[in-house]
Amino acid sequence: AKALAEGKLDLENASAQYLTELRTNLTQYFIDLGLDETTANAAALDTMGLNEEEYAKLVADMKAGTQSLKDNMKDHL
Repeated sequence: AKALAEGKLDLENASAQYLTELRTNLTQYFIDLGLDETTANAAALDTMGLNEEEYAKLVADMKAGTQSLKDNMKDHL
């Protein structure tokens, strides 16, 4: 917790990177199965239970939530 508050741990980027890697890996999986890139990307988002708008909102919400968590932790350390 202290590392997050002090900026030594970057959950915002780690979380966003995880989602991006998951989406990329799923897209590649569907391409390997023979889907074109656009269809594969849509299938990856569908598999993740998201559409592109929801995906963008989730990443933005994670960034905002992480910043709020960092701010709250700084106040209590």
